[in-house]
Amino acid sequence: MRVLVFLLLFTSSLCAREPEVLLLAAPRSGMHWIAYSLCTVLDKNFIMNRGPTEVDLFEGHFRSNTSGVIYGAHNPKDLWIEKDGEKHDKLILIVRNYREALLRHFKSNPRWVLAELKEQAKFRYLDESSALTFILYRDHYFNNLRVYDFWDPSKRLLIYYEDFLVNPRPILEQVLHFLGSTDRFDALNTYFRNLEEHSTYCLGLYDSMGGSHSKGKDPLFHTKQIGFEMAMQIDQEAEALFPHLYNNYLKRYKLSSRSELQ
Repeated sequence: MRVLVFLLLFTSSLCAREPEVLLLAAPRSGMHWIAYSLCTVLDKNFIMNRGPTEVDLFEGHFRSNTSGVIYGAHNPKDLWIEKDGEKHDKLILIVRNYREALLRHFKSNPRWVLAELKEQAKFRYLDESSALTFILYRDHYFNNLRVYDFWDPSKRLLIYYEDFLVNPRPILEQVLHFLGSTDRFDALNTYFRNLEEHSTYCLGLYDSMGGSHSKGKDPLFHTKQIGFEMAMQIDQEAEALFPHLYNNYLKRYKLSSRSELQ
């Protein structure tokens, strides 16, 4: 009972606060690199999760920054997002190829991924208003998309991880415009002049936490491990279970031929 009371008091207090910047991404979707880049350019600190489970993901690296905080999480639960959250905060969603993110998270086991898709299709984070829904499910790829889908379009921005890897500058410029921070373009130029130094630091920190298999070099690294037929099964299942989200945000990831995995 005490836990429920705390949840209700904490979530109700969010309604009176100043707008914040929220960064949402499923596990293994580029959170470290994109969050690091944003905080460097915007002179903000980065805190993983919001509320009683806050973690300084970059171990104090940004603690001296003076322009506020970006809160990040792998699921809506740890951002304490409510149904009216879109009225308060600016949401940035990072989306990576669902096959790659889920295969990496589930150790390249396609059967586990197919089972996980079915489980995620059963759960509806936004179907209930009770604070208890915050504790039901973690690391939910498709609930992140649901949250983005219902957010105020003027207060949301979607970043595709693969686009950021190929050409991060226009993505970061888009974020600056979205946040009304065009005064940070000089900082953006400085960031790119020192990009190799930033990349080395961030990759080293990520490696200490488990690391990247592909080092951002192959956007279909995990898909290639399971082959075309199994990858197509995952595509078909995702499209069938989440047609609205798939058609609006994920069609770019659907395989059409074996040659894409060569």
